[in-house]
Amino acid sequence: MKTKLVTYCLLGALLSGLPSTRVFAHEFDGDFRIWNEFMWRQYKGERWQTYTWGELRWVDDASRLGVWFLQQKAYYKVTPGLSVGGGGAWIEIKRETSPSTTLARLEFEANPTFKLGEHTSLQWRNRLETQWWQNNDWTTEIVTRHRFRLTHKASWLPRMTRLESSNEFFFDWYDGGFNENRLRPFDIHFQFWNKTSNNIFFQLRSLKRSGSWTHAYTLGIGMRFLP
Repeated sequence: MKTKLVTYCLLGALLSGLPSTRVFAHEFDGDFRIWNEFMWRQYKGERWQTYTWGELRWVDDASRLGVWFLQQKAYYKVTPGLSVGGGGAWIEIKRETSPSTTLARLEFEANPTFKLGEHTSLQWRNRLETQWWQNNDWTTEIVTRHRFRLTHKASWLPRMTRLESSNEFFFDWYDGGFNENRLRPFDIHFQFWNKTSNNIFFQLRSLKRSGSWTHAYTLGIGMRFLP
């Protein structure tokens, strides 16, 4: 039963990328972007962990800073296969041809994890976001996000610790539909020093606006500071 459940979850993750794949060949903006991710973990115990997350997103063929945000999170491990968490984020979006705007949000998560083997696991992250947009008179919007992430501990490259592959889709309850998909076919993690780790990933981000899908390619580079 457990094996079948994991198989269905993984199949759902792959199928969630189909809307993006179907229109990829003929309808995308083709923008290249760079994301810089930073994480500072303040505490990690047997059940609790807290950390601060930050991002810089360079857009328009990585020529200018388009988004930066800060996020504070806390997680509690209910069982070895289930964690819950919450937090908040402040996001600044810089536009080139229209006024910039701010997004504030609260986040709540329930994340089951399935062991697929000694070195492999599948996490199913489910996040509920309550959002307030400055350019929409701070009207409350509800978004749910669902990410399937496959993790395999590996040392195929020098200092490599694990390989991840994930797909995440967004459902906007304000507009009433799926409006975003983020496919990361690979996310490679390294540890060069004792208290830090680094990762590099590729992402295809797809957005649905006015009934049409547009796409952007992202190269991501991250650094994590450990307690």
